[in-house]
Amino acid sequence: MNQPRRRCITSQFHIKSSKIPFSSADGNADDWIDMDSSFDMLVDGLADEVFDVEMETQSHEPVMELYSGASANYRRGYTFMDTFDADPFSLEHWHNLFYLFSSGAEWKFASWLTNSGLSMAAIDECLSLDVIKSQRFSFKTVKVLRKLIKLLPSGPQWKYWSVKTKSPTRHALQVGQVHFVPKKIYSAMDHMQHIYTDWLTGDWAWELQDALPDGATLLGIVLSSNKTHITQVRNHQAHPLLISLANISADVHRKGSTNSYLLLALLPVPRFVHPNKRLHGILASRLLHQVISVIMKPLKMAAEVGCMMSNPVGNLKHCFTPLVAYIANTPEQHVIACITDNASAVSMAISKQFGDPLHCAACTASKTHQLLIVVKREMRAWNLSSYFQACQKWQLNGVASPFWLDWALAEPSSFLNPEVLHHFFKMFWVHDRKCGYQHFPDGITTLKQTSMQLHREVQRYIMGIVAGGIPEGTLTAIRALTDFRYRSQALKLTDTDIAKLTASLQEFHNNKAALMEAGACGSLDHWQIPKLEMMLSIVPSIRGMGTLGQWLADVTEHAHIDLIKDPARSGNNQNFDTQICRYLDRQEKCQVFMQAMMAHDLDLHGDSDDSDSSDGEENMLGSRQVTDYFK
Repeated sequence: MNQPRRRCITSQFHIKSSKIPFSSADGNADDWIDMDSSFDMLVDGLADEVFDVEMETQSHEPVMELYSGASANYRRGYTFMDTFDADPFSLEHWHNLFYLFSSGAEWKFASWLTNSGLSMAAIDECLSLDVIKSQRFSFKTVKVLRKLIKLLPSGPQWKYWSVKTKSPTRHALQVGQVHFVPKKIYSAMDHMQHIYTDWLTGDWAWELQDALPDGATLLGIVLSSNKTHITQVRNHQAHPLLISLANISADVHRKGSTNSYLLLALLPVPRFVHPNKRLHGILASRLLHQVISVIMKPLKMAAEVGCMMSNPVGNLKHCFTPLVAYIANTPEQHVIACITDNASAVSMAISKQFGDPLHCAACTASKTHQLLIVVKREMRAWNLSSYFQACQKWQLNGVASPFWLDWALAEPSSFLNPEVLHHFFKMFWVHDRKCGYQHFPDGITTLKQTSMQLHREVQRYIMGIVAGGIPEGTLTAIRALTDFRYRSQALKLTDTDIAKLTASLQEFHNNKAALMEAGACGSLDHWQIPKLEMMLSIVPSIRGMGTLGQWLADVTEHAHIDLIKDPARSGNNQNFDTQICRYLDRQEKCQVFMQAMMAHDLDLHGDSDDSDSSDGEENMLGSRQVTDYFK
């Protein structure tokens, strides 16, 4: 027996002493003799002593402190099913749950055809088969099918806003687990170790809640944008803008299959005819901020005065929507922050300071606003060349009106948080010299497209390959940087873990000169690397925003497949914006209808008189029936 002794003693001394009859079996109490009465006091005292020892040695559970007065319920709102039951065909569902379709089988087949990605010609060919015609479906062509799908209950409607230009343009712009109360989690009652996990466990959510009225609900807006290629042959690009909520659990955000990011808008990918190509970037940046500002106008208003919204269970809440995270690569972060490439997007550091171990002051929205006022006093914004030259003196990129400037509580130095894919893995891939080894027998210099998983595998091998073959200082610098990258990806971090992070980064800076001396940096003879400077912002970001696993660009880039590439490739390669929106509309209608059917099914069959039934019983494997041989 390998059990601890104190548990065995506890089990032994909690056994009640028996009373043995010595006389007649008439059941009188006087005939029963307590043989252990002399030991009762000793045994009870020992049991209490063992119980006290157990309480002292018991491990402490994390302590959660909720923000008092946040996320109040005002009155009854509406739920998803209330909206669905308001459909004009809701009465027909009493007779046929799957109306507009004749049966559940027909609905499943229609849903599969709609979401299969098949072209219209392929679907018509499928419906023309004799075996399909024999089923006598309600639809015989893809046009009739799409008309039926169009009649299903809809989600938010697509809108578009045209950017007026002097010359005509071809494309127009188109635009689980949720928590609402900020919280602080500690490892023990003494509140000495703060535990950081989701966004609501960080310090910034608590500070934002302090700035809101009593009873208000904080909804953190998460945006992500990055250009992606639609087709493999032609140079067709899309610039999707995705949106999500920071209130969603980090476990959900880390999984691409949960669809936690939705397509909010398709940003324009313009081509300019200005003879000075250097100004094309300024025009593109200005257009980007102008478009995002228009798209975000309702959210800006909600962040300023609040908006009454219903939560998933139907409670009406007074919600505020500040921008808390913007997932983007390093060049796009500079565009969002309105800063040039030779300066930091989140701090006041310039390129010569990128390799310093000291963290510079934050580049706040108020500081950028003050610099823009100074530049506008010197030069008019419409004079692009002169205005850009005036901006360069202050490391500004020429954008006159950032979209976040009038967004209440928006802070670029906070919402432009570090991101694992670009600031860890791609930095390692670009700036560290590597060679071929067992997993890649031909080396890795011939690889064209590298995924995040491939970056991880290279980093797993690097220490074992270089150990023993390089100077000690060089090995220490590589190990410290690898430790820093690895520790930063933890799903839960305490103050002690953050102290280790800081020590690892400082150890790298103390030994980075050895990398340059050993020639490990190749032709690079300086440390003016923007991603290296961004590492100094990781610890403040974790304290303010929670762990980095919530903001993964590989999840948002994978969402481009479902939200952009698959919808575009299912059409005729013309008018991609319109095709994508229609495809997503049909898909959303099917998903909404399916969720409503599942909810109705739970209402019809989910109520049970058996109070002992488990919530997860339907997900358990069936048990083998046991025969009672004693009957």
